[in-house]
Amino acid sequence: TQLDVVDPAAGLCVIGHTYDGGVSLDDGGLFRCRNIQLGQTGMSGDGSITVDGGMVRALDVLTVGAVGGGGSGLVWMENNALVATNGTYITPNGVITGTGTLAVGFLGLQNDGTLAPGITVHYPLNSLAAPQSPNADATMAISGTLTIGPSGQVSIPLIGNEAGLYGSLAVTGSAALDGVLALNFSQGYAPKQGDTFTFLTATNGLTGTFDSVKINGLMPGFEYDLTIIDGQLVLEALNDGVAQRRLYLPLIRR
Repeated sequence: TQLDVVDPAAGLCVIGHTYDGGVSLDDGGLFRCRNIQLGQTGMSGDGSITVDGGMVRALDVLTVGAVGGGGSGLVWMENNALVATNGTYITPNGVITGTGTLAVGFLGLQNDGTLAPGITVHYPLNSLAAPQSPNADATMAISGTLTIGPSGQVSIPLIGNEAGLYGSLAVTGSAALDGVLALNFSQGYAPKQGDTFTFLTATNGLTGTFDSVKINGLMPGFEYDLTIIDGQLVLEALNDGVAQRRLYLPLIRR
């Protein structure tokens, strides 16, 4: 299935305007437009694109979220999804998440919202059993440059310390860091002293640093060292983390 909305003189596809709007692509699907806008300034409608093995192509720019306030934007990627643009901008109320490849062309990717690489773990039919082997290629790839703004956030899920059990970014160009690194531990997982995690690699080098690191899902007291080594952002656990326990209240029927 293919949807082409390309005007050589202009061309703008707005998803989410007065009301919410969404586009969903399955494997083999293609959505192509000159400029794609998810959410619109001054409007309340949210815009979203789900790319499940398909391809989104913006010949110029993809803007995720409304610039200057308005509807939010979301791009959800999975199953070798490809989003190819000449440039991508994630506004403060925009999110790109999941697994796949962002080919961001000459203008690169500017993140002032949330960039959340996902993980792909397959569970057996018996949900009480341990997960099957994860995909080693569960990182989100960015073909081009990545610039994280002061309001930007990189949100990382972690359910283990092996490749594929935590989200990571692989950038073919350079990456400039700023904003917040959020580490979201879940499913009862807590790191052990000496565990290391490579969250981001950039072929042409890393510059800058995150302003802050937020730890979610662990009890206070977890200590770590965050360093840049040969174009890689690596976190090492300096002590054993303790997973937060969820408090379940009994249901009382009256």
